[in-house]
Amino acid sequence: MSKTPDSNRETEALRDAGAGMNTAGVKAWFVREVLPLETALMQYLHHNLGKSGDAADLRQDVYVRVCE
Repeated sequence: MSKTPDSNRETEALRDAGAGMNTAGVKAWFVREVLPLETALMQYLHHNLGKSGDAADLRQDVYVRVCE
């Protein structure tokens, strides 16, 4: 019998808790939890993409997927 990592249980709990979240709740969560990490995300994207200029587009794609 294998032990389930705690992180999996936390992820499932968060997913289940957010299943009924309304649009206002998603917006508030996004502003509170995701936007403060934008600088780190952009640094990561610029580091890995170089100067191709795709970082801003990819950031928007990431945000869309996160909110979905």
